[in-house]
Amino acid sequence: MVPVVSHAAALFEPYIRPSAAQTMLQMPSGLLQSIRTRVTNPRRAWQRLVAVRIPAADALPMEPLVLPEAITLIDRHYNSLMP
Repeated sequence: MVPVVSHAAALFEPYIRPSAAQTMLQMPSGLLQSIRTRVTNPRRAWQRLVAVRIPAADALPMEPLVLPEAITLIDRHYNSLMP
């Protein structure tokens, strides 16, 4: 289960408190385990996966890849700039 959180929580909170979760997103466990990680040291202790809802105004420039009110999974351990 992946917590759906605010954009601020996804950006700034290393560990998502239960009270910060707006809802939980059920994901197939095999999918989450197959995702490769590439983390930098400062983020190693952060909770890895969170999800955020994309407001319509933010989704508009990203259509058709991101639709209004889409829920987006964010891997906060895949943050290295290495190719």
